[in-house]
Amino acid sequence: MERSLGHRGVILLSLLVALSLLGAPFTMADWGEQAVFSVEPVEAAELDDELLVLEYESLSEPAQDAVGRAIDAPDGRHTVYGQADWPDEFFYTYDGEPGRGVYAIDDDGQYYRLVTDVSGGFPFMYWLLEVPFVIYGLILAALTSRASRDGGRLRLIIGVALGGLSFHLLGPAVDFPVFDPMAFVAYGATLTTLVVVLLVGRRFVSESPPTGN
Repeated sequence: MERSLGHRGVILLSLLVALSLLGAPFTMADWGEQAVFSVEPVEAAELDDELLVLEYESLSEPAQDAVGRAIDAPDGRHTVYGQADWPDEFFYTYDGEPGRGVYAIDDDGQYYRLVTDVSGGFPFMYWLLEVPFVIYGLILAALTSRASRDGGRLRLIIGVALGGLSFHLLGPAVDFPVFDPMAFVAYGATLTTLVVVLLVGRRFVSESPPTGN
């Protein structure tokens, strides 16, 4: 009974991961909603009188995180994916102006000129990038369906499901914490290819006739 419940639990969780990847255009929609924070250190005398000066310490935690990451970045830029996560203090636009996309940040006497741009592209551009993850979801769904019918090996299902889960833990919903977007696509394509090779290899071995001496 315990084994049956465990089997059902693995099948259910794997199916959920598979469905989430099949719906990548929706579950990874944050990818196309980009707020870009660009900072440049300046002297106080260089600040335009029209600029709104914001104290770094007075910003909300999400705003401090976004601005701080931009300050620490080698190129002075940081992208926040997903409009729901854009800090409310700022205005996001393609053409900024003082107080609406262009600000001054005072970080304990060090001043920065901050520009908050909105970026992204047409949805179909991101749909193409999401193809490896959809293919992975199809593979996981097929494995899960087979396991639900004939009790396929759960170790394989668990391993593939964990790989699928990693896409969500490393992807746009959490602002690509390990890979940049294109490296994330490469990771997805590589993992999908490895799973295909593994499955083809297992099938070849299982169908090969035994050899005798």
